[in-house]
Amino acid sequence: MAEPILMAKRVSFSYGDRHAIADVSLDVREHELVAIVGPNGSGKSTLCRLLAGLRAPDAGAVQIEGSDVVKYNARARARFVAYLPQDLQVPFETSVLELVLLGRLSWQAGLALASDDDTTLAERALEFVGIADLAARPYGALSGGERRRAAIAMVIAQSARLLVLDEPANALDLRHAWDLLLRLRRDRRSAVIVVHDLALAASCFDRALLLAGGRVVAFDTPDRALTEATIEVAYGIPVHRVATSDGARAGFLPRPP
Repeated sequence: MAEPILMAKRVSFSYGDRHAIADVSLDVREHELVAIVGPNGSGKSTLCRLLAGLRAPDAGAVQIEGSDVVKYNARARARFVAYLPQDLQVPFETSVLELVLLGRLSWQAGLALASDDDTTLAERALEFVGIADLAARPYGALSGGERRRAAIAMVIAQSARLLVLDEPANALDLRHAWDLLLRLRRDRRSAVIVVHDLALAASCFDRALLLAGGRVVAFDTPDRALTEATIEVAYGIPVHRVATSDGARAGFLPRPP
């Protein structure tokens, strides 16, 4: 089994008196897609920021290849992990291509302008998310789903070894969310991705981390981590598992009273 490229070892984090993450451990291997799922307020976004090195844990450690992620300088860290928050603030007059080129900053020297190679990688990232035809369009003229795909293209263009994506499928319809995950898998990307759709989590990922109240309920392959019992523990409602006839997709529906 391949060695993890990232490990979180019993990390905890609090905002003042509010505990957001408590004693959470996980690892990510090369070419692996790991889903983070759980109810609102369960600590998913906080965990993403810890994994990306944007915050230091109060206890425990997040390590990339054996070194604490917070000890890397911003440029070195950005070359290893690309982070996409839930809400990316972008000036509306910025063109789509200009936004995606921001993903190349960690590879540029000082204040150097984007090179032809940077532009090529940005254009390929736009093709990856299916909006190459919108490169010259102002960001503010895009639909919500198109803005999200432009933001995903920016982190793809960053060429980091690991993607940490906080709800990248937010504002995407089912087709584009499914297509994004299939493309990441096809390209053998390494990624930690927050998802709310349990069907996507159960069907498209190598492993799933289920959080509730800032603690790990389960971390395993989706068929083991996402069960009727663990979903009920995390979300507080009884559910039953449903699957397509060929078993290609699975999901959960609330169980009628």
